[in-house]
Amino acid sequence: MGVELLVATTLLSVASAAAGGMAASNAAAYQSKVAQQNAQIAEQKKQMELAAGENQAAKQGMQEHAQAGAIVAAQASRGVDVNSGSALDVQTGQSQVSMMDQLAIRSDMLKRAWGQDIAANSFRNQAQLYGMESDNALIAGGLKAGSAAFQGGSALDQKYGFFN
Repeated sequence: MGVELLVATTLLSVASAAAGGMAASNAAAYQSKVAQQNAQIAEQKKQMELAAGENQAAKQGMQEHAQAGAIVAAQASRGVDVNSGSALDVQTGQSQVSMMDQLAIRSDMLKRAWGQDIAANSFRNQAQLYGMESDNALIAGGLKAGSAAFQGGSALDQKYGFFN
């Protein structure tokens, strides 16, 4: 192998190692950005879950308030004293059921929002890992390029005594 060919091979190895490091770094940086965007989407979904749950609980509350009014009206229309006895017990029971329904809606909403929060944190962690992978790929590419240059220089020295 002639000097020119050995130098060309060494330069090609150095360039290939550096380009490989850059390509791996760019791919990991891209994945990091995708994961960051996914985290933002999960955060938006969380906020949407919270808002939808509150709206659903409020709607349920209004429906049950209307039902409570209908119960009182029905009791009063029958001449029942709506402020005492079993009539009051019925109203109290209906109010308690209403409160439990709204709490169940809010509990489900918070579980869904919590799931989105976990997803967002997972995506943020993944983005951070991809960022580190990107940095490490650059370092590894540089080390491989340096190693290729060293090996080429060593081969030149052994074969042609360039560095004596």
